[in-house]
Amino acid sequence: MFTRIALLSLVVLCQVAWAQSETSGFSIRGVTDVGYANTSGAKSWLRGGSGKLRFDEDDNDELQLLDIGIAIDYAFDLQSKFTVVGHRYDGDFALTEAFWEYRPLNDGAWRGRYRVGAFHPSFSLENTGPLWTSPYTVKSSAINTWFGEEMRIIGAEGKWTWIRDPHNKSKHRFSLFGALYAYNDPMGAMISWRGWSVHDRQIGLNGTFSIRDLPILQIIDHSPDFEPFMEIDDRPGFYVGSEWTLERRFRLQLVHYDNLTDHTLRQAGQYGWRTRFSQIAFHWRMGNGYEVLGQFLAGNTLMAKDGLDNDFEAAYVMLVKSWGRHRLAVRWDVFRVVNQSLILYDDNFEEYGDEDYDYDDDDYEYNYENYDYNDELGNSQTVSYSYLFGDSWKLSLEATRIWSRQDSRMHFGQNPRLAEKQVLASVRYYF
Repeated sequence: MFTRIALLSLVVLCQVAWAQSETSGFSIRGVTDVGYANTSGAKSWLRGGSGKLRFDEDDNDELQLLDIGIAIDYAFDLQSKFTVVGHRYDGDFALTEAFWEYRPLNDGAWRGRYRVGAFHPSFSLENTGPLWTSPYTVKSSAINTWFGEEMRIIGAEGKWTWIRDPHNKSKHRFSLFGALYAYNDPMGAMISWRGWSVHDRQIGLNGTFSIRDLPILQIIDHSPDFEPFMEIDDRPGFYVGSEWTLERRFRLQLVHYDNLTDHTLRQAGQYGWRTRFSQIAFHWRMGNGYEVLGQFLAGNTLMAKDGLDNDFEAAYVMLVKSWGRHRLAVRWDVFRVVNQSLILYDDNFEEYGDEDYDYDDDDYEYNYENYDYNDELGNSQTVSYSYLFGDSWKLSLEATRIWSRQDSRMHFGQNPRLAEKQVLASVRYYF
């Protein structure tokens, strides 16, 4: 219901905005991104393959429309506005955000900001560009790629910032923020069954992703498509965080997230996943055009009673150098998923556990069909150069290498180890 209302809101706002943009509080901004990718490795996960990139070798001879994104804002006054954001990827429209924001005017020590609706959370220090894009690279880090796929806050968020001496331009700012939300109960399925990924695509509020045809999906009668924004247990999740800022030169952020899902429930072919994690992130502007960003995340996800139990971790460090209209960014990602119990399922989804299985037995490699493998270990390196033409155009050249070991590839007769490479050229226009 929420996504239908938000989609209708976008259509109405688009029509009214064009008619009244010169005489009212409407404003329109957006981005258009066209690119060419040359990729080597496996078929993309978007086509049911085991690759981790958005494009694969079938796309090598084609010019790609990477993104058409538009955001429509309606400012009620200086303190509040309503925003709707949509993207078009590969012919599919994705409504990604629709929310009301309120920033009360205040010159005191405490400043507030409140959002209600559907929106990206406040804890990405990487994707700070227009429409939740990265100003540093075309493809996001593994962590923020996952956030764009499986996470959206459909609820209410508050952020409160304390300025030590607001009248004398204090160097220090301390913030507390948190949210209550719903419709994110299946979060955790993608990193468990597909693993981590690196790309630039966000899923819409009414969107789905296809999952590889793993044997376990048929046994547990899971939908062939993954729908992350569903409410299964009728109870909210939450996140809380804090942030310290020093003169806009250094930001340090701590976050804890827990969707509090009842992981024993199932609805419309989707299972509830109890997903929780903690993270630390920083952004340091060192001077002379140098910046360093980093993020580390660790958590756990559960699905079904006595069923899947996966720990996951990911981190990145990125060094950025900007000079004139040029920018060079180098990022290193590491990620893994650790299956806490290798699970054997019978045809009735009744048998769990691995206590009777001998991992050193010579028949181990021949008996994988009845097991659900979620273990993954990988890393990624990205080098991205960009050049700004005027105020609206941006040219980017980006090279990415991803290495991963994912045991579930054995289900398809593939080597668990996979190395992928991609060179991407992008021309982006901001409006």
